[in-house]
Amino acid sequence: RRFSKIVMDSPALVEPFRLDASLTELLLTGEIEEELEFDVDPGQSPERLAKRAQRVHTIACAKWALGNPFDLGPTLSHVADSVLSSALGQDAAFDCWALGSYASENLGPDSDLDVMLVARANADHATAEEQAQKLTRFWQSARAAGMPFALDFRLRPEGRAGLLVRSLEGFRNYAERDMESW
Repeated sequence: RRFSKIVMDSPALVEPFRLDASLTELLLTGEIEEELEFDVDPGQSPERLAKRAQRVHTIACAKWALGNPFDLGPTLSHVADSVLSSALGQDAAFDCWALGSYASENLGPDSDLDVMLVARANADHATAEEQAQKLTRFWQSARAAGMPFALDFRLRPEGRAGLLVRSLEGFRNYAERDMESW
């Protein structure tokens, strides 16, 4: 019953099984634990990251939907962390703060990644904004190639109108004056 509801609500989850019989075989044999491991090398192309993330996402969601005792949220959060780390690289001028269900490791089959970018101490803000734009373009390419997660910056203080990267001081000021609790 749970699986039927998932399929009805998210039919795109079934499509990879139709296209790749090896996924169905993995589920039927129960030999999927290795497939759920997700580690990436920095610098992978958006397309390669997207394909790997999509496969792990599909297997994890199917295992969960079939009622297997399995904690989906942390698995999907680990996939998201790995992809973001690879996309950001070592030299990012900002930190990526997870928010919402991503922060609480409670991602579901259709979750997006709510994030806020905060400039590192002594980082040049213009460089941080440029890198954030590059991350956005990278993620758009990955989404076009099948990345299962959308990256959502709208929870930043000014929403779409604001800069992608906040300074820590700017965030602190916002938190003290204008932030509302949910």
